[in-house]
Amino acid sequence: MLAITLKKARPNPEVEGDVGDIWYDFGFCTCRDDFEENFLGMLYQSLLPHSDQDQQRSRERTFEEFWKAYETGKLTKPMDSKGLKSRRQKLKHLQVFLNAAGPSGLRPSVWRLIRYINYSDPANITCPQSVFADYGFMKCHSTSQTLALVDVYRRLLKQADPLDLHDACLKGSLYEFATRYISVEDKYKSLMKNFYPL
Repeated sequence: MLAITLKKARPNPEVEGDVGDIWYDFGFCTCRDDFEENFLGMLYQSLLPHSDQDQQRSRERTFEEFWKAYETGKLTKPMDSKGLKSRRQKLKHLQVFLNAAGPSGLRPSVWRLIRYINYSDPANITCPQSVFADYGFMKCHSTSQTLALVDVYRRLLKQADPLDLHDACLKGSLYEFATRYISVEDKYKSLMKNFYPL
């Protein structure tokens, strides 16, 4: 992540493997649009030293502090210590996401859903197990059904709060929730059933 930040870039969710995980792990999945992703990228850039004086030593300290914060689920701490708290708080769900316990912290599956639907061709990649089970993709028997369900969630998440969608998932009421925000054909009702409530 720091290498990407040094280049004044942001991670791309399309890239599979470690780089794709960076987009997820560092909270870019909580951003609602490109503007917010760029804003978050600038927050990470603000963590880096900008003067040439002792830049190498300062970068090493910054890297160590950043990595420890990431591993312990306290990634907002370096932001706040650099006076970035008010800027960070403009990203509604970032703090809760980043403060999950480390890189393998438990986070609502809606964030994996967002990563999945951000692929330009999600039908040609493996759907994460949590998304597969929680959001109805296990009931898709064709590429067209998968893409139709992706379209439903893309449209829905332009209007609905992701954590509200996750709550609906846990209540087993995805279709009912979606129809409060967008038009969804009745034929997708059966696809949007999951195992919840348990």
